[in-house]
Amino acid sequence: MPVGRLGQDLCEPIDWLSAEQALDEAGIGFLAGPFELRLEDGSWQQVRVVDVSPALIRVKKEDFGAIGGPRVEYTLPFPAPGRLRPASAGSGQ
Repeated sequence: MPVGRLGQDLCEPIDWLSAEQALDEAGIGFLAGPFELRLEDGSWQQVRVVDVSPALIRVKKEDFGAIGGPRVEYTLPFPAPGRLRPASAGSGQ
């Protein structure tokens, strides 16, 4: 069973070669993509991963590279909870 960098299963148990392909597709570049975090009120916030360690995951509200504005961060447990997911096409704030 391949496990991604956020500690989540990438798919169901599969054969070795398919698992290697899944891991390649979800490599370190996967963390640079946009993600969505479900907030306590049930809404989805677009975020970017800031830090990942075996202890925690930190994400920040997507600010599109703005400099000098407030930085809103969220700290999540590792492995990533189900309320953090890769952003779907066409989503965003």
